[in-house]
Amino acid sequence: MPEQTWAGFEKAQAALCVIAKDLGGACPSDLHAANLFLFRRAHDYRLEGSNWLRGKTYDGQAHALALSDLGQVRADSLLHALERFDCLYPIPDPWRINIEQAFKAAHLPALTWYASPDDADYLYPKEQFLHYQGPKLRKRKAQMMQLLARDAIHALPITSQHRSLVLQTLERWMKQKAKEVGQTDDLSLIEALEDLDRYDLKGILYCMKDYPLGFVITQTLNPWVEVLRFAKGDDEFPGIYPYMFHDLAKRLPQDVRWLNFEQDMGLANFRQAKRSYSPCAMLNKWRLSLAA
Repeated sequence: MPEQTWAGFEKAQAALCVIAKDLGGACPSDLHAANLFLFRRAHDYRLEGSNWLRGKTYDGQAHALALSDLGQVRADSLLHALERFDCLYPIPDPWRINIEQAFKAAHLPALTWYASPDDADYLYPKEQFLHYQGPKLRKRKAQMMQLLARDAIHALPITSQHRSLVLQTLERWMKQKAKEVGQTDDLSLIEALEDLDRYDLKGILYCMKDYPLGFVITQTLNPWVEVLRFAKGDDEFPGIYPYMFHDLAKRLPQDVRWLNFEQDMGLANFRQAKRSYSPCAMLNKWRLSLAA
């Protein structure tokens, strides 16, 4: 099959933007055209017409991702889609409620719903990172303060001139995590760095003197939600992650209420790290298929 191009994915963004705005904080982190494009190889994403994107979940299940609000699709049309694809995914909770009601009213076949905990997004109030209040976040605040006691940290917006420093940080992170090329999100990150603006991404690099400690790259999902797409820090500076998230929260527009840290993919270290910041909600991403 031919390589999927950014132009095709970019056309889908207008529809995804409407969906993301309607869902607000309940919007799955997946639903941005640039994110889908940058991870097209990991998921074998392929556009199918103007309404669907075929792909595979991290655990290998074939699925179709809707480029429209399935909660508003007629039940008979949705039934036709379910007959074409192995499953529809990701479906947020608001859509599930509407779909179930529509199928019940139309006396259509039973549905099978499944949500893997590995797929669920971690959602946090922005305010949480501004203050790190409460016993559950005490350790993170202490790490941040210990880091700041070592020396001043300065933040730089990531531009083309900082690309080499970001790549140095990525390489150091991969060595610390014992990861080979292609075993993590490194290839998607490298492609994103070629043109952050093109993919609607914003990046901040954090340095102590001239030494890069870490970076974050985020994306606006809708006016109220910012998604953390990439975050890498030097393990020799344990406070770098809580500091980066704190500084990011300070820089976000006032209307942004939530930070979405995406899913943990079933990886124990990701799960432990993300839970240590006390998410306020886990956003289910339902897989929908016809009952056998």
